[in-house]
Amino acid sequence: MIVYKFSCPHCDQHYTCQDSHANTQITCARCKRQIVIPPVPPPNDLTIVKPPPGHTWDSSPPPMQPHPAYTSPTTFTPAKQAGGEAGRHPDPPRPA
Repeated sequence: MIVYKFSCPHCDQHYTCQDSHANTQITCARCKRQIVIPPVPPPNDLTIVKPPPGHTWDSSPPPMQPHPAYTSPTTFTPAKQAGGEAGRHPDPPRPA
């Protein structure tokens, strides 16, 4: 079963329906005109991912994939700095 959305071509009322209702004539609830439920839209380049059987995305979110352009942040490693404490940035110079 595929569920998809469409709008009335006359008044833009939004509807959600199942693929089994495609090509069925209905009366729009808003404008009261006769419309035909459009066929299921063609698939696009997106991949439909469903949660595992018996789970929801709230209980079992999909694994996150890192974005290829993402670079991991550098880790700060404390080090003894001249005139300062380990891991502490030196104070900025003060105006004279």
